[in-house]
Amino acid sequence: MTLEIERDDCVQSIIIGVTRTANWRDKMLEKYGDQRNGWASKALRKIAGDAENLDDEAWSRLQPYFDSDEWREGVSEAARQVGFAHRSKSFPFFVKNLVAVLSKPTAAT
Repeated sequence: MTLEIERDDCVQSIIIGVTRTANWRDKMLEKYGDQRNGWASKALRKIAGDAENLDDEAWSRLQPYFDSDEWREGVSEAARQVGFAHRSKSFPFFVKNLVAVLSKPTAAT
């Protein structure tokens, strides 16, 4: 796989994972009425839109983790934190948080 294709796949994976979590937050808003879910959904949709602009620095931080066994769960965990563990709508902050999540030691290691 070429680096450009791998990078595009990474962007698409982030968009899909973050959008999936935004849709889930919409359902949680309907179910529980907790307005944090509405805010989180909007923030996640902004992050998904900004993912298309993945710059070289962010890609270099994500590349070692992309396509790992932990990648999808890491994207999901970082997305679930938006609006609850922090209130940033910034894509660079999301990347920083995603790298932190993926860097955590796992029980298997």
